[in-house]
Amino acid sequence: MLSIPASVLVEPLFLIISNTWGQILDFKKINQSMEKIDLNLFSNGIYIVSIKSNSTEKSFKLLR
Repeated sequence: MLSIPASVLVEPLFLIISNTWGQILDFKKINQSMEKIDLNLFSNGIYIVSIKSNSTEKSFKLLR
């Protein structure tokens, strides 16, 4: 389970999960105080998780 705390929810944010080939597997607008993504929906592997706002974007690798 991937949890995103309320402290990063300053402006409307979008969560993008993609595979290493750049294919977008999940895209959602984060609008709750704590967003949870069930990672059991994804098979084992390496994923890129991006959190994007109007002004910035942060990406990191996720090993499942």
